[in-house]
Amino acid sequence: MTAINRTEQLPCPSLKAARRRIQRSANSVPLRLEIAATYYSTGNYTAARTHLEKVLSLEPGNFHAIYMDGLIFLRKGEFTSAEFRLRNALDLKPKSERELINLYVNLGLALERSGDQLAARGQPGQASAKFREAARFYNYALRLDADNVVARTNRERINNKSL
Repeated sequence: MTAINRTEQLPCPSLKAARRRIQRSANSVPLRLEIAATYYSTGNYTAARTHLEKVLSLEPGNFHAIYMDGLIFLRKGEFTSAEFRLRNALDLKPKSERELINLYVNLGLALERSGDQLAARGQPGQASAKFREAARFYNYALRLDADNVVARTNRERINNKSL
């Protein structure tokens, strides 16, 4: 029910239902992940991270919690933290090819944005290294899905930066 509501862009009913369910099963990892995803989709990253922290206290190696935490850092513009979390998620071996592709694209984006920050601070050598690594992850995604528009667009953008 919660996933359906979130998919249909109805976060309030989704959260209400989830809050009722969490009272009965406070240690439910799937439910905590669903609540975190709902908060993430509404931009409430603090609340999302609260639930992710609970998941990680129950299952320290939970791929989905670590990956979503990386996405939150990426959205907040904390690219070094995003890179760290997304690399942690990569070490956990995503369960599906689609998850791996998305992870490659988002890790590439975190690296690219870190490179942008370094370039803006007058550190072109370090920026170039980040851009090269970002391009590598975009290429990994494209090897798995040659039609991935986001990876292709991001790689083209990176190629226009000074590598």
